[in-house]
Amino acid sequence: MTLSVLPLSIIVLQVLFLLVGIAIEAVVLYFKLPLTQRQSVECSTVVNLVSSIFVWLIFLILQGIIPEMIRLEVISYILFNKFYKLLFLIEVDSILMIVGIISFCVICFIEFIVIVSMQNLFSEEAESRSLMQTLQVSAVRNDPGKAVAIVTANVLSQGFLFLLLSILRFV
Repeated sequence: MTLSVLPLSIIVLQVLFLLVGIAIEAVVLYFKLPLTQRQSVECSTVVNLVSSIFVWLIFLILQGIIPEMIRLEVISYILFNKFYKLLFLIEVDSILMIVGIISFCVICFIEFIVIVSMQNLFSEEAESRSLMQTLQVSAVRNDPGKAVAIVTANVLSQGFLFLLLSILRFV
């Protein structure tokens, strides 16, 4: 394996995003949910790692499905921050905005499911239930406070990351 193929810039950027996102979301979860500081950091870490892995898996699966022309453009944009050959007739900024909004909603949904599942798995009531029963209970329960906390945490962390990306792009 040659190191020239390894996308170090993407790996470093993902680690930076995870560290910043975990820190911001941990503060929001600490103030919005009944968690200690340690629990909020642990919860934010697990939630962000799971959502990052899930988003990368979706990205890799979609790479096998989309046409080759679009695949080259997406890979070029993600790895090199520029388009390979701009062959789109549609405005690129609007496509990126739509993809950003969809990914934000998917990340919020994943994080909500993970937080609710974690809280139900580690609750005292979960000890008397099987794993499948606990996951079913977590899927059925609705808690608007958790949803608001997750959306607030994601808006703040992803907004800050967008600002950080904008600064990195112009520097």
